Amino acid sequence: MVPAASRAVAPPARGGRPRSPVVQWIAAGRRLLGVIANATSAWPAFADLWMTAPIQLEVCATMPGWEGHGWTADAPDGEVHKTFQFALEQHASVLNAKYTDIPAIYTAALDELLKDNGYRFVIDSFNHHGVVSAGQDTTFVSNWSNLGVAPHYLRRALSYRLVGADQTATFDSDEDTRGWLPGSWQVSDTVTLPSDLPAGTYALEVALQDRAGTNPTTQPLPPLHLGIAGRGDDGWYAISEVTVE
Repeated sequence: MVPAASRAVAPPARGGRPRSPVVQWIAAGRRLLGVIANATSAWPAFADLWMTAPIQLEVCATMPGWEGHGWTADAPDGEVHKTFQFALEQHASVLNAKYTDIPAIYTAALDELLKDNGYRFVIDSFNHHGVVSAGQDTTFVSNWSNLGVAPHYLRRALSYRLVGADQTATFDSDEDTRGWLPGSWQVSDTVTLPSDLPAGTYALEVALQDRAGTNPTTQPLPPLHLGIAGRGDDGWYAISEVTVE
């Protein structure tokens, strides 16, 4: 990220006098942009790496040090604001703040950064039949948006389930959600309901589920957090209701 401090790498000004923190910040930022430009020139695919692998950025110095220099997160010209915007422009998924305290003057801006960096999936619409029959096919058509700046990079299962009083039916989509770059996506899945699904009213729920690891064996992580309300204790989101006849 464009450093908000670079005491260790910025050389002194001519005449031996140390550069001001702002001059250091600008110089370090220009050097970093030069590194990115050189990498892209040597390997044009460098600019698209974020589509398949996460970008992690680390702050230079510390955020308390930024505060000590008087740098602000005020838009549009605050040094910290520009730093955070640069992180988003690079499609960053991770920001390493070095385990230091976060000054109160930066928390609001950092909260906004965390909403936008990485992925942020929302369901724009979800269409389905309101009344279905056991043993028959039904189709789920959902429209999603990724409001973040990057995809997620581990394979997750887009899953649906019908939760009734006595039985739950779960269905997995074949959709590879790792390809959900920033933008909008539509998924259509036709599933076959179990023939023994009891009649009644069912909650229709959706989740982006993790998968158990192999070699070594690991337990699946909780479903991804979506940018919508309705998350249950187990990470599934209640979307609608379906009546089974």
